[in-house]
Amino acid sequence: MAPATQILFLIHVTTIIYLFSYCLRHFHLYASTPLQPLRIALYFPFLEEIRKNVKFLQ
Repeated sequence: MAPATQILFLIHVTTIIYLFSYCLRHFHLYASTPLQPLRIALYFPFLEEIRKNVKFLQ
C-alpha cells in the first residue's frame, strides 16, 4: 500500500470511529425519541464499514 493511500485510509477509519463514538455518546438522548428505530438504522452502515475495515487490516 502506498504511503498516501495508507494515510487516507487511516483518516477514513478514524473519521468513521469518531462518528460512531459521537453517535453512541448521544444515543441516550435519541433512545427516548419515537425515531429510535430510524436512528439505529442510520448507524448500521457505520458498523458495516468498521467491520469491513477491520477485515481489511487483518
